[in-house]
Amino acid sequence: MLMQSSMVNGQWSIELLPALPEAWKEGKVSGLCARGGYEVSFEWKGGYVRNCSIKSKTNSTVNLLYNGQQKTVKLKAGQTQNVKTW
Repeated sequence: MLMQSSMVNGQWSIELLPALPEAWKEGKVSGLCARGGYEVSFEWKGGYVRNCSIKSKTNSTVNLLYNGQQKTVKLKAGQTQNVKTW
């Protein structure tokens, strides 16, 4: 509902809010674990991701999908990056 992670063409991909229930108009989550060693936190309102941060356990690149957009995020091990989503 809130997040899906998968390997696509040899690279990790994380999709935010792939199946959000209509009743959940707004909310936030923190510390969700995604495949590939990522920790994701974000909040949403009106079905759109408003703020997002992603942390990686390793040096890596991940494709982040949200609000109909895709962004490639490069991270160093232990780094947390805030992603501008709005």
